[in-house]
Amino acid sequence: MTENVNNIDSDVPICKEESEKTLLKPALPEDAFLKFVHPVLSDMQTTMEKNVKILDNIHQQVKSESDERRRKDTQAHIPGPLQGSGQSIQDVIEKLEQVILYDEEEDEANGQNRDPPLQLLDDDGKMAILAHGIAAYMSTLDHVHLRRLTTRIVSDTTLWLSRLFRFFESSAFFHDDYREGLLRVCKLILYKRYSKYGTEGFEALYPRPPVLYLSAAARGGMGQYLCAQLGLPSSCVSVVPCGTESHNRFKMDAKKLMRLIQDDVAAGKVPILVVANAGTPVVGQVDSIKKIQEICKAHDVWLHIEGHNLSTLTLMTVPSSLMTAKTADSMTLTLGAWLGIPALPYITLYKASEPALVHAAGLSSYNSHLRLSCLPLWLCLQKLGYDGITARIQHSCELSTKLHKALDESQAVKVLSKEKTKEALGEDVLSFTQLLNRALNASAMFDMVPPTVVFRYVGDTTEQSTISLIIKHALV
Repeated sequence: MTENVNNIDSDVPICKEESEKTLLKPALPEDAFLKFVHPVLSDMQTTMEKNVKILDNIHQQVKSESDERRRKDTQAHIPGPLQGSGQSIQDVIEKLEQVILYDEEEDEANGQNRDPPLQLLDDDGKMAILAHGIAAYMSTLDHVHLRRLTTRIVSDTTLWLSRLFRFFESSAFFHDDYREGLLRVCKLILYKRYSKYGTEGFEALYPRPPVLYLSAAARGGMGQYLCAQLGLPSSCVSVVPCGTESHNRFKMDAKKLMRLIQDDVAAGKVPILVVANAGTPVVGQVDSIKKIQEICKAHDVWLHIEGHNLSTLTLMTVPSSLMTAKTADSMTLTLGAWLGIPALPYITLYKASEPALVHAAGLSSYNSHLRLSCLPLWLCLQKLGYDGITARIQHSCELSTKLHKALDESQAVKVLSKEKTKEALGEDVLSFTQLLNRALNASAMFDMVPPTVVFRYVGDTTEQSTISLIIKHALV
């Protein structure tokens, strides 16, 4: 045992010596190679990674270009602004501004830029424009609440308009096309006069065709439009000639209207509608409303009136016994033009009839989104109030009265929308305020208080500068 231990102890120092010799031994050639190759391999690896990234980028670019070409090929039939995933709101608004403020074709033709065609708006105009956005936002409300809300707005606006224009117990239809109101009224008359029109259509009209009477001075294309929309032949429209004398050359001849109605009744036709003008579209003259009323009443014909002189109905200060006097069965109002407020709808007031017939004619709608078109009127009427509404219309009438008097002094001008104050009253020309304080019926009011002036030059053109000074002086 002792010998073995000694052997072990003797071996330990021998191992230490060997390890020291090993450490002091010079490096072999393989070790030196590894030390040299390792940095080279590291550089090669880094370079390889960079090259791989470059190749990946090139691959992604080629792939994206290929996808873009494929997308363009698949969307070749789609217009340019709609291609892709859409545009930002800012880009779309900028394009809209360019379209509004810059007309490329017009500017290229003129060779110059033009001023922005935007209209300056007062507070009332801004409210009317804002109301359209509010109406669109209100359409997102709950259906039940929206229907109750629109019913309130429509009923309020209808009541206010019927009281303003003294057309009591009437309903209102709001529309964007001027002709749409008269078209719906025609449908109502057909449903009312022909009991089987709703089921048989034109066959119910064939034995006794209807006849619509329009003045020769009426709005152009109105007869063709009504026939096309109602599916009637052009023979159903009878154009009533105007008078031959100088004072009624642009007015419907009541005697000829009477003769045409009698001839049509004798031929087995049914006169259903007469369209009279309280201010013709071109000249501004007023038809003989009172005589036409008597003719329509005698032959049971519906009377529809339109024209700018209807605005004077708001100025009438008459006794209560005359307030409910019948003016017509329906009328179309252009309230936006009379008040100088843009974006207001047209209004057609009509005498209420059976609800089923009114709905069949399209004069009433259960669609709350369509009924909200009267919201701008609802807001603007409340903002102006009765005094504001009448003040604007009265101001227009006062200006036209002054302008009539100023133009009468010139020999180079012929006034086509001539005042009838002196002829109607048989006395000196009254002031505008005196006219408003008299108990006048609607037809007399139309003749004596014209809100429009239409004239033409008949003399030497060198006098036009003098005429311009007269007009300027009259409007100051």
